[in-house]
Amino acid sequence: MTGSDRDAHALPSARAIPLLRLLLVLAALFFASACANSSPPLPEGHARPPFVRVETERGPTLFLLGTFHLGPPGGWRLSPEIEHVLVEADTLVLELAPDAVDPNAVGSALAQRVVLPVGIELADVVAPETQALLEAHDEALSQAGMSANARRRLKPWYIAIRLAEKAVAGADLSFETAVESELVAGFRGTGTVGLETFEDQLDSLDGLPPDVQDLLLRDTVQHLDEASADLLEETEAWRRADRDALEAQALMGIDESPDLEPLRRAMLDDRNRRWMPQLTALLEDAGRRDETVLVAVGALHVVGEVGLPALLEKAGYTVHRIH
Repeated sequence: MTGSDRDAHALPSARAIPLLRLLLVLAALFFASACANSSPPLPEGHARPPFVRVETERGPTLFLLGTFHLGPPGGWRLSPEIEHVLVEADTLVLELAPDAVDPNAVGSALAQRVVLPVGIELADVVAPETQALLEAHDEALSQAGMSANARRRLKPWYIAIRLAEKAVAGADLSFETAVESELVAGFRGTGTVGLETFEDQLDSLDGLPPDVQDLLLRDTVQHLDEASADLLEETEAWRRADRDALEAQALMGIDESPDLEPLRRAMLDDRNRRWMPQLTALLEDAGRRDETVLVAVGALHVVGEVGLPALLEKAGYTVHRIH
């Protein structure tokens, strides 16, 4: 096998898994970023992100934290309120449990989903304008690890995900210091639960209609130069619990590109609704009556009319905003 052939068929190592936990951050990469407000910035590395308490008379007290799947080199310093709950929590609920992914199974799971069927190449499944855009930006894409040969057999959604790495590097952020890493390291309770599996996350993207995948890739390439700056703006909105900016982030671009709505729905609304039965089961568990549960999911899941706090209120639970 030649070097070119290896490039064309290369799949990521286990290190690339966190990219699939970056589903929400992707909003900042292909939608124009919402502008942060003018409130004073927090000290570097400090964060007071969206954080609410959900109460019920039947089960445990549940705290819902909106996270960011990336972090600065030194990690995040979360607010005292969050740190206190983390120390007291009996159960930690994340999008993915820390041990949810078997590194030995990563290659197989990806190969089943990210490579185009035999005999079909990328140029066959994207619009002519997308293909022309890829060719025009070939040098930048090659620097990001997505040369023409490397992307030739890969599905559009996966190429867009891989290009997210460029924005992360440019913003001086790291997957290794994500909020989830801080939470797992500080958790002293007895159980960590995942709301979904690695395969579920892959399927959310792989199930996107072909025209939506095409538009996602095209928009990602078009905004590649601004992606790092957009990501930093989203970071600031998250750090200050700027719900208006975060909600705008989740919706930005839909007016200009209505065909992207299925992507937003698949990444946010559909997953929120799938998670609700698990959260309500926790809240209704009388055996946990005196316990504390900390649920930590991406920040865009905790804002908006179909955000988890709104869905829990509609289900009859009392939701108090902490910050």
